[in-house]
Amino acid sequence: MPDSTYAKLTNAEKTRQLVSARLKEKGISLRHTETIARRPIDSPSPASFAQQRLWLLEHISPGSRYNMQVVLRLRGALHIQSLNSAWRELLKRHEILRTTFGVADEQIMQFISTEPGSSMAVFDLTEENPSERESRLRHHGCAGTGADRIVYSLQRRPA
Repeated sequence: MPDSTYAKLTNAEKTRQLVSARLKEKGISLRHTETIARRPIDSPSPASFAQQRLWLLEHISPGSRYNMQVVLRLRGALHIQSLNSAWRELLKRHEILRTTFGVADEQIMQFISTEPGSSMAVFDLTEENPSERESRLRHHGCAGTGADRIVYSLQRRPA
């Protein structure tokens, strides 16, 4: 292979060629006879053992212990469209953030949505009286530790 062609290869391709050449020297050939098929995105798949444990704990004693809500106080200028765009991109890239769990054929399964879901909830409280802000947050379910808290569900995606 000419040097100019080799220089254009990625590190992974260079490594693959090097490993293949060394194995060939030892009389070992690499044949790509079998590949793992991609799972169709819209079909459920079995939950991992850790996911099954989380699902079981949630059903034994409802009230999520592993999913914590976060309320952020942001100061300064905020471009909400950019924030929501970044949020949706994050949801699009990471399947686990679009995953819900349920039972199918007596097995705990994970269901991965193809849609990234809703935008981030944003409440502008800059015009609120500082003493009113906490009660407004409670009204929206964004603060507190008791009955006013939003309940997270493994079976439903956030609204």
